[in-house]
Amino acid sequence: MTEAFFTRDGDTFVPGDLCRGPWNRESLHGRVISGLLGWEIERYADADDWHIVRLTTDMFRLAPHAPVHLASTLVRDGNRIRSVEASLLVDGVEVAKTSALILRRTDHAPTSMHDHHRVPLPHELPADDPDDPETHGDFRDGWEMRVAPPDARPISWMRMRAPFIEGAPTSRFVRAAASADFSSPASNRSEPRSAFINGDLTAHFHRYPEGEWVGFEPVYHESLDGVAVGSCRLHDIEGLIGLGTVSQIANDRARARAATPTVR
Repeated sequence: MTEAFFTRDGDTFVPGDLCRGPWNRESLHGRVISGLLGWEIERYADADDWHIVRLTTDMFRLAPHAPVHLASTLVRDGNRIRSVEASLLVDGVEVAKTSALILRRTDHAPTSMHDHHRVPLPHELPADDPDDPETHGDFRDGWEMRVAPPDARPISWMRMRAPFIEGAPTSRFVRAAASADFSSPASNRSEPRSAFINGDLTAHFHRYPEGEWVGFEPVYHESLDGVAVGSCRLHDIEGLIGLGTVSQIANDRARARAATPTVR
């Protein structure tokens, strides 16, 4: 079995190589930051009648590839609504913070106002090319990708290749929380594709994904003066599960790499 993203030593989470970020190999990837904070938040929704509907993660400092700690607070514990905040710390310094809204489930008929058009499913798409940096980059061992061809409705699918925390099952919510950070590159169709980097992620889930695959259907990306907002519809193999929205800033280093491959 492939090594896990994190190993746990008491209250310390030690990142493996799968956690390394694509922009800086000595940093943590945004996906694992979101996933680990989601893991902490999920402790407050351990009963079946509570559902984490929104996770907002601010990544305001470079998170070094180093052992991390988590801290969390139950801000509000109501009969129907819970509010939770959690922080990711390295050497006592807060490098990322998330807030979550947790709602109590009730017996209510499902509703929908969305055109449920069909998107290509992962088994209908070609396997990813390990030599293609567009689909793999620096995280080829941690994630499997399937990307729709240009003549199909745009969607990208991904699934984890490894356990998130060694020795522990990866829950549906943690899988969704970690994957949702891909809303940034999936929504961005600028040239080069990596011209924007996100400083946050807001993911809404009306349900958690069934199975291992999470799909990203881009629906919005606009920028001005180097500031952008991108959004994707999130799918599993059964249909829609929610939305992923990111705030982005132009990444000059990515532009330099595209113009001059030797620049890092």
